[in-house]
Amino acid sequence: MYKNKLINFSKWLIKPITSNPNLFLKIKDIYFTLNSEFLYRFIKYIKQNRIGVKDKIIVDVGSADGSVARFFSHHLNPKLIICFEPNQSFWDYYSNLTEKIQLIKKALTNSSGTAVLHITSNNLSSSLLEINENEIDMYHNAHRKRFKRIGSLEVKTSTLDDELYGFNEILVIKLDTQGTELNILKGGIEVLKRTKFIICEMQNHEIYNKSCKYYEIDSFLRGKGFKLIDLLVSYRSNNQVEEFDAIYENSSN
Repeated sequence: MYKNKLINFSKWLIKPITSNPNLFLKIKDIYFTLNSEFLYRFIKYIKQNRIGVKDKIIVDVGSADGSVARFFSHHLNPKLIICFEPNQSFWDYYSNLTEKIQLIKKALTNSSGTAVLHITSNNLSSSLLEINENEIDMYHNAHRKRFKRIGSLEVKTSTLDDELYGFNEILVIKLDTQGTELNILKGGIEVLKRTKFIICEMQNHEIYNKSCKYYEIDSFLRGKGFKLIDLLVSYRSNNQVEEFDAIYENSSN
């Protein structure tokens, strides 16, 4: 009874907003769009389709502070979560994490060796690719500051195929590496055959020099037997889509 009353009250409360489509869409886009929404939708998809998780691993490439790994650990409880993060500014976040979450301090790409990680002021925008200054100059001042290059770091590089050799049950590979996602996928041809899902940040801008475009990733994954099952816009600028998160499912396993 109390639950029904709460639902009815909630409907009454937001009715003035939902009755005006323009107002509702504007408010939803500004206040109710969360970058983590696609993760909740992914969890829901896993549970609705009764996809086994217990004996599988999750791979988080560009894991930053480990927040996505902790989310997956809490909601899915897989066998193991392997994080790849070359930026040492984030490493302290992993000191108190469960043994089920392992950190590998390397950058993934399509070859093994070393590379230069370009560090930006907000850290999350750091990339193996250099910032496209001409593109950044067109953004407002606050946004430009986030991408200011404050240093560089030589990091070890490896590939998905090399690092995940011997792991046969991979539930999902999540990629968020600021423009190098396609190179990482190309370094994991064998791993992709054993992977059920790919969650990938897609870009529709030129912030990084020589960054991959969303249609290149889409074409590559479709060519490997993956199909798009969901997407969510994570960033807009001037009413245009700049970045979105896409979820692909391997249709062959």
